[in-house]
Amino acid sequence: MAQYQLSEPDDLIECPYNSAHLVKALRFPYHLIKCRKNNPTMDYVVCPFNARHEMPSAELRYHIARCIDRTVLEQDLAHGKSI
Repeated sequence: MAQYQLSEPDDLIECPYNSAHLVKALRFPYHLIKCRKNNPTMDYVVCPFNARHEMPSAELRYHIARCIDRTVLEQDLAHGKSI
């Protein structure tokens, strides 16, 4: 499973659809849209906490349990911060 973390705009991020694709963080959302469209038969899903997190559907439960963005969201909700 891919590791996700905050990135600088020029950091390279590995595409979940093709590990040969290394994309600058700044362009990553646009690349995901393109790769998703070019790979319609791949059974990938989007994390409900961060649209930049895409993974095979079989890994979703594992990802949700460990997603850093879920943790941040839960902390914000616990402290009464609006979303």
